[in-house]
Amino acid sequence: MLGMSFDRLARHMRPYLEVLVPLLYGQPAETDGDQYRVAADLNVPGGTPVSCITASLGPAMLKLTGELADGTTLWMTGPKTIESHIASGLRVGTEAAGCPDACLICTVPALITDDAGAGCARAAQQFVAYSVSPPIAACSIARTPKVPPTSP
Repeated sequence: MLGMSFDRLARHMRPYLEVLVPLLYGQPAETDGDQYRVAADLNVPGGTPVSCITASLGPAMLKLTGELADGTTLWMTGPKTIESHIASGLRVGTEAAGCPDACLICTVPALITDDAGAGCARAAQQFVAYSVSPPIAACSIARTPKVPPTSP
């Protein structure tokens, strides 16, 4: 995309965030790197700083997010993965940068129905695409939709 290789995403993301984050905070950004040559200032009268949230799952991206961004957003990531992998990966970055804890935004789908079996079947169809990407599949709560018990 745009003539850039995304083979090593964290290597691309570091200079990107080094330009973006200061601008979001109303500060000037300047770099003359391999990927970007930027001298910019984004001053919006009356504006307030904007948080920078990434969508990080891998160790390098989580560390980078902890160092430079305000947090990460997750989709259908289970609590065991968050506890054992995501939170600790972010902490590596925040501790290295001497920053406060990064924000973890966790989002999960919800379904309200009177037919739990049909709802879970539909969810399984909708979320099958998440099983195709190994990093996402490894973290996803969508691996096995569970039918909740029905009430009497």
